[in-house]
Amino acid sequence: MERFDEQFGWDKWQNDILELKDGFICTITVTLNNGDRISKTDGASRTAIEPVKGGISDAMKRAAVHFGLGRGLYNYPKVFIECEGKYIPDWGQRLLDALVDSVNSGKPQRDVVILKEEHVRQLQRPATGGRAQ
Repeated sequence: MERFDEQFGWDKWQNDILELKDGFICTITVTLNNGDRISKTDGASRTAIEPVKGGISDAMKRAAVHFGLGRGLYNYPKVFIECEGKYIPDWGQRLLDALVDSVNSGKPQRDVVILKEEHVRQLQRPATGGRAQ
């Protein structure tokens, strides 16, 4: 939302949400300086965690991509953290930091990454240069 506020002004854009049986459709409309209005629409399913909020957020993000916002995010893996609860545990943050370093180094990434607490031990191992110890 901040990016739309910066680009168009807080009063020059709006989003409209339409709830469907299994998800949501979001239309974002912006008003250009010359008065022309442009709308972009996309949708998303309800999500597994917080189905309504997650579905609305996903639909809005997908509509925003049509304006060019966040397109680069599709170049990154989808990351899941296997843990109890909905908050990122301390070990998860360490793994996320390591994943960011890996992505930034240009190493190829999987489309989907599942982080587990047992993976933390791999961060603590010294590099062996590919040789078994």
